[in-house]
Amino acid sequence: MKKLLGCIGIFLIVLIVTGIDFESAHSNNSGAQAGYTGSPYENNSRTCASQNGGCHGGTGTTFQSDMISIDIPDCGYLPGETYTITLSISSPGRSEFGFSISPQFNGGATAGTMIASNETQLNGSGRYLTHTAQGTAETAPNARIWTFNWIAPPAGSGEVTFYAAFNASNNNNGSSGDLIFNSNLTIFEGVTPEPPNIFGNNVVCAGTIASLTTNYTSGIVWSPGNQITQSIETAAQGTYQVTVTNECGTSTSQPFNLSFEAAPPTPSIEFNIGTGAFESSVTGQYFYAWFLNGNLLQDSVGASIVPNVVGDYTLQITSFNGCSSALSEPLNPQTVSISTTQSTNGFELVQNPIHSQAVVDFKGKERAAMDIYSVSGKYIKTLVLNPGINNLSLDLISGTYILRVNNSVKRLLVVN
Repeated sequence: MKKLLGCIGIFLIVLIVTGIDFESAHSNNSGAQAGYTGSPYENNSRTCASQNGGCHGGTGTTFQSDMISIDIPDCGYLPGETYTITLSISSPGRSEFGFSISPQFNGGATAGTMIASNETQLNGSGRYLTHTAQGTAETAPNARIWTFNWIAPPAGSGEVTFYAAFNASNNNNGSSGDLIFNSNLTIFEGVTPEPPNIFGNNVVCAGTIASLTTNYTSGIVWSPGNQITQSIETAAQGTYQVTVTNECGTSTSQPFNLSFEAAPPTPSIEFNIGTGAFESSVTGQYFYAWFLNGNLLQDSVGASIVPNVVGDYTLQITSFNGCSSALSEPLNPQTVSISTTQSTNGFELVQNPIHSQAVVDFKGKERAAMDIYSVSGKYIKTLVLNPGINNLSLDLISGTYILRVNNSVKRLLVVN
């Protein structure tokens, strides 16, 4: 088969001169010479083309990327499993073909075990597989396909590259004018998928639906429930896990504990006489949202607020997990009274709370001084009261103040 293997003339000369056994020479002439697959780890990446150190003349070696295929899963080969390798070549006007292939690790060591099939044979101590004399004819017009089995190496072996050289013979009974091709295919050792993650809030509000998502899009099974979608919705608390499976194995997520939190209690608004502030009846680790006439007061986020505008104040509290209470009943500063309207020791606040104008009914018979203090006891100013009704312009900012006339003390709420 000198038209495929080349160097046949050389083999025949050696046979005649040295008397080598004919069957041995014929076996060599029925397959490609070992060590010329284009591997970078042998013979300087040579193929059987004469330009690469081989003995087939022609146009040199042409690389094609799609001449080798294998039926391994996308995740990689499984150690010890047997796979089918398919080699294919086509060339217009050519009807006889040959090949040599070798699976190698990085560094050049032989990877796995090839099993010869019909019309193929091993050589180079099993390191190479090549055609037989009967395995050269086209299997389709101007094309040839070979298949054989390969047993994957043990676990931990790593990536494997198949190096192969092909000959499309011109069938001229010589080694000249042939077309030489080479190709390679790298495969990786299969690994089980990384354990999936579950994303979502561990604590959700009672009466709502929890949404859980994993980072895988296929091969998913949730437990409990056996759902196979990337995201699930549930109203049941408990422990959830995701199992993901591919051709190489199965992995399971860490447990995800889901619980439902009851809404915080509905607060009421209480008035603090000492500070003049509206305060929440419920305190603790909450976010506080104050509303005036149904509109959120953006800068009022604490457990208390000093009202400075007349209107309906309401309060909602929210836990750190985002669960919110119902709104409180509204409270209006105009409905708040911090002292009776009965005369006590000589003077009466006709209206409380007030805006800037206060009405004071002084029961004394002579003029008297009314001292004004903050709730902390800081003196602010003094106004003169005449007997009877006094309309006073206080010019005070919003807040609660202490009024003192002689030995009589009252508190006044000012709302601007």
